[in-house]
Formats: sequence, structure tokens, C-alpha cells
Amino acid sequence: MLLGVDPLPLPDAESRDARLALHWAAQLASAPGSTLLAGAPGFDHTTLSFDAARGAFLGRVVRGRRTGLELASLVLFVERAGRVEARLPLAGKNLAEGRDWLATALGEETIALPVHDLPARDVDAPFAAPGAGHGAAAAWFAFAHAALVPLLGLPTARLLRLWPHHFDLALLDVIDGEGEGDRSVGLGFTLGGGALDVPYFYALPWPVPAETAELAHGHWETAAYVGPCLRAEDIIGAAAPRALVTSFLAEARRASRRSLGARC
Repeated sequence: MLLGVDPLPLPDAESRDARLALHWAAQLASAPGSTLLAGAPGFDHTTLSFDAARGAFLGRVVRGRRTGLELASLVLFVERAGRVEARLPLAGKNLAEGRDWLATALGEETIALPVHDLPARDVDAPFAAPGAGHGAAAAWFAFAHAALVPLLGLPTARLLRLWPHHFDLALLDVIDGEGEGDRSVGLGFTLGGGALDVPYFYALPWPVPAETAELAHGHWETAAYVGPCLRAEDIIGAAAPRALVTSFLAEARRASRRSLGARC
């Protein structure tokens, strides 16, 4: 699904189940980097990229190989130099079986999953067969990836990664630096969860600002996090979803920078 061409589906129970399954399955794609690469600032060694052509998350290259996850088909794979060497449909398999298969495919004695809190799920339960919700998730990430990639042209932008902890596709707009106390704005997209259980684009100013701002597009969120937010229903109902998201991200970046006392 191309950005702005077709309406994007609103989430339903099936989409939420798919989101949870994909969030957990993404930990498998992240696992080789988490286990075999040296720790990187901001846990970058655990992050994934998004391959829009394949609708897949791709892990970091480790010893010449890379692990990926196809979203719509829920297939885990290992590739070398772009050629797929092994594939595992996760339907009917549980997390441990996926992890053991991955270790064998990579020729490793063991592979450990990244360690962080995730939404509750029975880790021993097998993954269900992929359905329309998995395709909807793939469509949303393709939509978001196309919207966020142009921001990499900003001189202050750093990377565009899928963060397996919060399951968001995001980049960092750096103001002062990349230390914990430095000012920055995260710009990204998530399928939702918690206090905001719908897909949405966001800007996340850091440190958390005291002031809010009126926005022409979306709203300034204060419950789930503090910063600009554009929800799925606003995008789907728009005459031009691509233009709306592009305008929101530009406005959200400016408003977030101003809230931190930085130049736009």
C-alpha cells in the first residue's frame, strides 16, 4: 500500500492481536544484535530497520548475516548479502521455538532475546496464523516509513530505526547532543498501545517541556506522553493523508523545538 493512495484500516480486535504478536516476534529479529554485538549508546545494537519493498523488519548485520521478520506473513528469516538462507513461518511456533531455530540458522549455541518490559503475552503460546491485522500493520509501517524518510535530510536528524522495546519507528532530531540530559525531539510512529490504543504519529520533546502548544494538525498529548500527536482516525479521514502527515511532522518538530527553547 503506497502512502496516501488507499485508506488505511482502523484498528480492531484482530489488528490489536496482530500488533501484540508482531511486537513479540520483533524481539526475535532483534535478538542476534542484542546477543552478539557490543552494546551501543541508546541500545542501537538492538534496533531494526524497515525494508519497505519487502514489508519486513531487518536486524543488524552480525557476522555477515542478518535476521528479518516479514510482517504480513509472520515469517522469520536469515539472509546473507541480501540472499535469504533460511525461513521459518512463526504460525504454530512459540517464542522459544523461534529462538532455537534462529540459533541453529545462525550457527550459534544460543541466542538471547533483548531484555525489557513488553505488553503482557503468554510466552509459551504459539503464534497464530497471520491475518488481515498483520497486513494492516505492514501497511501502517510502510506509510510511516515513507513519511519519516524525508526527515533524514535534516542536518540534525539521527537514524531511522524500529525500537523493539516500544515498537515504534522513529528518528532523533538532535538539538544539543545525544546525552541523556541533552535536548532533542523524537519524531516517529507507533501502532499504539496503553493510553493511546490506536496508530499515531508523534513528536517527543526531551526533556519533558512544561508548556504546551496549539497545533493546526493533531493535538498536544499530555496523558500517554507529552508532545504533539496525530491519530489514525484523523489521517484516514483526510482528503490527502500524505500531505497531512508531512505537515504534521513539520509543525510538530517546530512546536517541540520551541517548547524546549530551541531554534526551529
